[in-house]
Amino acid sequence: MRFSLQAKLTRALEERAVRRLGESRERAVDARVVAATHRNIEAMVADGSFREDLWYRLNVAAVKVPPLRERKEDVELLAAHFLKERTPQRGRRIIGFTSAAVAAMESFDWPGNVRQLRAAVERACVVSAGERIDVGDLPPEVSGARPLDDRLAKLADLTWSEAVEAGRVATARSYLEEVLRRHQGRVSDAATHAGVERESFYRLLRRYNLKP
Repeated sequence: MRFSLQAKLTRALEERAVRRLGESRERAVDARVVAATHRNIEAMVADGSFREDLWYRLNVAAVKVPPLRERKEDVELLAAHFLKERTPQRGRRIIGFTSAAVAAMESFDWPGNVRQLRAAVERACVVSAGERIDVGDLPPEVSGARPLDDRLAKLADLTWSEAVEAGRVATARSYLEEVLRRHQGRVSDAATHAGVERESFYRLLRRYNLKP
């Protein structure tokens, strides 16, 4: 807020009166002011860019909200709120998040705070194909996925046969993880979905070092 406007607000708070544009008399006002900022107001007062008297007027009952990385227990609640906001706009029903998606969101530090979480949920609503947002629907920095160029660069260090085998192993593992996730770890259902016998599915899990 520019300095001249700070002076007008200070006066309105002090005298509890305002003068409307074009009027010659003042009107009494009864208002509660709630102000929020991510800036260091004490430092701004010290360097003269924020009026000291206005700061004292506003700083009656201060509530310091810690960053999202310090209150991970709020992540799932906020994400569910943002999902409820966004899904009606997408014209289809998304009922929530998988446990893997929640775990990924709670382990992320959110340097962009709540705004970044809101954007991540909106992005997930756009790309998700299921009834629940999964970890793969989240932005790469949240899901922990490495950029494609990084993965390709590492593959290029291998021979052709090694690269093909590495790709096959990665695809097989990702497939098994996703099938298990969709069926909440129920091996019988996952095996039926995959079209293999249950014992064969167990052998695949052991081969790729996966646990239901």
